Amino acid sequence: MVTAVAYRLAAQRKQIDATLAPFLLSLETLREVKSKMRTEMEYGLKRETQGSATVKMLPTYVCGTPDGTGEVLS
Repeated sequence: MVTAVAYRLAAQRKQIDATLAPFLLSLETLREVKSKMRTEMEYGLKRETQGSATVKMLPTYVCGTPDGTGEVLS
């Protein structure tokens, strides 16, 4: 029985690996994707290019963080 389960798990693992294989990317490809994404995000942040950017970005800034001195609204 243990052998049958092991064979079934191995077959499932093989099927999962085969399904995921097309999605595996080389390190070089991942670096290229990262570079292109960064370029597009920076393009989207620029005021003069944001309107035509592929990735629309809103420049926002954190002005402060909670420090526990605020009041609780009920």
